[in-house]
Amino acid sequence: MTRPDTGKITFPWEAPPEFGAPLTVADRVHWMRLPLPMALDHVNAWIFEDDDGLTLVDPGIKGRRTQALWQAALADRFAGQPVTRVLVTHHHPDHIGLAGWFQAEHGAELLMSRTAWLMARMLTLDVQDRPTAETARFWQRAGMDAQVHARRLAERPFNFADVVAPLPLGYRRLVEGGTITLAGRLWDIRMGDGHAPEHVTLWSRGGDLVLGGDQLLASISPNLGLYATEPGADPVGDWLAACERLAPYATPGQLVLPGHKLPFTGLPKRLRQMADNHHGALDRLAEFLAEPHSATDCFQVLFKRDIGAGEYGLALVEAVAHCQHLWLTGRATRHDGPQGEWRYQAARDAAELVADHVGDLLEDPATQRLAEQATQALDQATQAQQQAEQALGKNQLGQSVPSQQASAAALARAAQALRRLGQAVRRQLAQNPPAPATPSQPGQPNEDFAGQLAEAYQATQNAGQSQAEMDAERAARLLAALARQAGQQAQAMGIMPMAGMPGMPGMPGMSLESTMGVGFTGVDARTGALIELGIAPADWTRLPGRLRDQVLQAARRSAPAEYRGLIKRYFQAIAKRGARGNGKLGKDDK
Repeated sequence: MTRPDTGKITFPWEAPPEFGAPLTVADRVHWMRLPLPMALDHVNAWIFEDDDGLTLVDPGIKGRRTQALWQAALADRFAGQPVTRVLVTHHHPDHIGLAGWFQAEHGAELLMSRTAWLMARMLTLDVQDRPTAETARFWQRAGMDAQVHARRLAERPFNFADVVAPLPLGYRRLVEGGTITLAGRLWDIRMGDGHAPEHVTLWSRGGDLVLGGDQLLASISPNLGLYATEPGADPVGDWLAACERLAPYATPGQLVLPGHKLPFTGLPKRLRQMADNHHGALDRLAEFLAEPHSATDCFQVLFKRDIGAGEYGLALVEAVAHCQHLWLTGRATRHDGPQGEWRYQAARDAAELVADHVGDLLEDPATQRLAEQATQALDQATQAQQQAEQALGKNQLGQSVPSQQASAAALARAAQALRRLGQAVRRQLAQNPPAPATPSQPGQPNEDFAGQLAEAYQATQNAGQSQAEMDAERAARLLAALARQAGQQAQAMGIMPMAGMPGMPGMPGMSLESTMGVGFTGVDARTGALIELGIAPADWTRLPGRLRDQVLQAARRSAPAEYRGLIKRYFQAIAKRGARGNGKLGKDDK
C-alpha cells in the first residue's frame, strides 16, 4: 500500500476490522481489534510474524470473550505458529490483561519496560474490598462531590486483578535507546510518558511504521491522570515533554499503529495538535481560575461538555492533573478550601505585575504597533521553526537546509521586534518611574539587560553575519535577554522574594540549580502588603526543574519553542493591558 508523504493526517482504512478478525497492514504485521466493556469499546492488538513464531502486542483484558477470540484467530489465521513473545506498551489493564495468561498457557516471553512491569505486578497483588484511606483523602482533595464520595467509600472499588491475569515472575526489559526485531524489521525503542510511566513506543528503522500504543492516538487524546499513588506527579508536564522528545523522529509518511481507533499517517502534525490542545486547555483553565476553584469545578472548561457518572472518575483525575501542572509551573497557586479540597487560583506573573504599573502609559499608539509587530514576528518564528523541524526530520545527515536559515531569520526578526518593544517600555518607565523599593528590598536592577541586548545584537553584526544568517541560538539569546528585562522591571517595582527564602532565583549566594519556581511570598514595595506571586520563568537557568530540562533540550536543538512561548506571554500581557478599552489586542485576539 502506498502512503502519501504529506503533512496531513490521513486514515488508510476507513473502517476497522471486526472483533477478532486480523487485518494485514504491512508485510507480516496484522491488526486485531478486541472488545472492552466501557465507553471506549475496543483496544487494538498487533500481531507480528517472525521466523520462530508470533509476537503479540497489547493482548487486551482478561475475559472469556477475549480469550475465545484469540484462540479462534490463532487456530484459524495463524495455525501452527506458536506465540513466542508478548510485548506490552504500558501497564494499563486494557493492554496487559491477558499477558500473564499467554505466559502461563503458551510459555510466551513477556517484554515490557521495567516501570510498567513493576506497576502491573504490584497492582495485580493489591486487592481491596473498600477504597484505601489514602485514596479517599485524595478524592476529597481533588474536590469530588460529597455524595459521589460517600457512595464510592461504601462500594468495592475497581481492582486491577479483576481484568488482569496473574503475572508470573520474569520478563525481559525494554529500555530507551534499545532495539528489537519484529516481523523481520529492526525497531528503535523510545519511551513516552504522561499517560503511563515508561510507555514503550517502537519506530521501525525503515521509517515506515511506528507502534504508538496510547502515546500516539489520532482522533482522541490519552487520559492524563493524577492519582493517590503519586500525588506530587506532573503527568501533563511529563506528556508534553514526551511529545517534544518524540517529535524529531516523526515523519509525515509513517504509518502509526495506535492503541485505539484507526491507524494513521501525519504524525508530526498530530503531535503538534495534541500538544496545542493541551496548551489551549491549560490557557482556558488559567483564565477560569481568575477566581479560586477546585479541580471538579473545571470539568466544563476542560472538556467542553457535561460529564456523566461513567466517566466522572477519569474526568476527575485529568482535571486535577491539569490544575496541578499550572501549580507546579508557577501559573497557579493552591490552598485548602473549606472542605479540605485543593483550590487553585491563577498566579500573576511578572508581565502582569509590570503591566499593572505601566497602565495607561502603554495606550500610546506607537507602542501598541510595536507590540503587534512583536507578537506577529513571534508567530512567524514559531511557524518557521516548525517547518525547519520537519525538513530536518527528512535530512538524516543533519546538513543545513534552507528552512533552517529561514527559521533563524524569523527568530532574528522576532528578537528585533521585541527589542524595539522593550526599549519603548523602558522609555515610558523612565518617564514615569515606579515607586522606590522599601529599604529591605533591592531597588533598581543592577544589570542593564537592554544594554546587554544591544551588545549581543551588535556582536552579531560585527561577526559579519547578515540577519538571514543569524544562528538560532544567538537569536534565542536575544529573546532571553528581553525576558530577563521584563523580570528586572518587576524587581524595579519592588516585587521581590522575601529574604531567606531558599532556592529563589536572583538572590545572592543561592544556587540556581535549587530553584523551584512554583510561586513564593513577596512584599509589594508600594503598599507593604504580603502577596503570593507566581513569577513566570524568565531565564533558562531560572525555570522550575522539569520545565527547565525541556527548555534546555529545546535550546540544544536550536528549537526553543517552549521558551518562545514564555517570552511571548510576557509581552502579550503587557500589550493587552495597555490596550484595554480601545479594542486592540484584546484577550481573544491572539
